[in-house]
Amino acid sequence: MTGLLAGVVELADTGPRQQRWGPAPGAAPRSCAEFGLDQGRSAMPQIHADKQPVTQITIVESEPEKQAEALSVMTERARFMARQPGFISISLHRSLDGRRIVNYVQWQNSDLLRSAHQSPEFRRQWGHFDEITSEIDPHLYEVSAVIDGKA
Repeated sequence: MTGLLAGVVELADTGPRQQRWGPAPGAAPRSCAEFGLDQGRSAMPQIHADKQPVTQITIVESEPEKQAEALSVMTERARFMARQPGFISISLHRSLDGRRIVNYVQWQNSDLLRSAHQSPEFRRQWGHFDEITSEIDPHLYEVSAVIDGKA
């Protein structure tokens, strides 16, 4: 396995994808409101150091003439991911020089994120993605500080 899936799937193998919306077995229920996220009102995710969903940030590199195609594939995959259990938000950012795309993902927990990445429908589409990108670098993060203009 190469590219995006290799970095994500290496986190751990959790078996079959869960078929319900909600937390992993044994985990406390979590919601968008719990994380300070209001999907109905905010175009960008809200970030709080004290209420943290799982955050994956992936930096994708491509040639400038392939950035639009790579972004199109990522947008299609984001729409698929938005229907998966545990989804909170995905934000795609493209660099002005055309060489990078940053994918900022928030999920209720790492087991549900992993399950979404391992689903057969998601995996089928990524072979072509490796052909139009030169590097895919996914990592999980936690918020260490938030400073806004209200301070």
